[in-house]
Amino acid sequence: MTEQGFTFSVVTVTYNRAHLLPRVYECLCAQAFRDFEWIVVDDGSTDGTDGLVKAWVREARFEIRYFRQENGGWHTGFNRAAREARGRYLNNLDSDDWYPPDALARWDGLWRELPGDGGWYDVVGLCAYADGSIVGDPFPQDRMDSDHLDLRLKWRVRGDKAVSCRADVSRAYPYPEDLGSFVTITMVWNRVAPKYRTRCVNEILKVVEYQAEGLSARTLRIRAESPRAACVYYRELLGCGRPIRPKEKMRAYANFLRYALHGGERPLTGSAGLPLSAAWLVSAPAGAYLYLRDRWRFRRGSDRRELHPDGRFA
Repeated sequence: MTEQGFTFSVVTVTYNRAHLLPRVYECLCAQAFRDFEWIVVDDGSTDGTDGLVKAWVREARFEIRYFRQENGGWHTGFNRAAREARGRYLNNLDSDDWYPPDALARWDGLWRELPGDGGWYDVVGLCAYADGSIVGDPFPQDRMDSDHLDLRLKWRVRGDKAVSCRADVSRAYPYPEDLGSFVTITMVWNRVAPKYRTRCVNEILKVVEYQAEGLSARTLRIRAESPRAACVYYRELLGCGRPIRPKEKMRAYANFLRYALHGGERPLTGSAGLPLSAAWLVSAPAGAYLYLRDRWRFRRGSDRRELHPDGRFA
């Protein structure tokens, strides 16, 4: 720890994942780079998470800080961690993820490579499954500089990524806490993009193992249960001022309508906050279909994505 604090604050927001947290703890114990703290935000767990983490606080050779809150969703836990962090950078490490032993050392080196002009938000690497296969897409170039909007809209990079972001920027751009129990992580990334750059590297910096009961498997239902957040996300995406391919724009309009209907809005009257347009009207049938399909899946209980034996979702 330096006079200013730590280099990294590794953040784990967890809910009833006591059976997975030991792997997170062990991967942090194995890190070659030691200038970090581990912030655990317990989002209302009832499975003994508190006793487990408090025992590690007493024995660990690195700083562990434990905070408990009423269940409010990942985004509220991350906001809490950002407020409490003593590190310069925040690294999100979910309870079903783990780091290779050199991950923090590599991030430290990558941050040091950047020009010190204050225009950076994060350094982003690749995620992999336990078998070493890459999650989603690699970046078009190694050491490429972009931002999160262009990564999606221009370069069409998909899939989870390993992110280390500036703590001060995260505090300046907190996740909204008045939009429901689920706010997608990319909402803040998109908001930051007009002002801050992202350094992208084709290195595996995090390993993931999606759980059958986790957020990745329940994305459809939890978005439908927080429709205001989904509508805000798609409204901001459509109004971001960047070129959007027609197919991507139609998809965003359709999803906006889909979640507006889940929220009981009448979006075609303009009440949901998007002006009517040709693209809006052309996308409306697809949005209505997606909404009706969601309702049918919820009734049948078939809204979860299937988990294959190797940990991937269909």
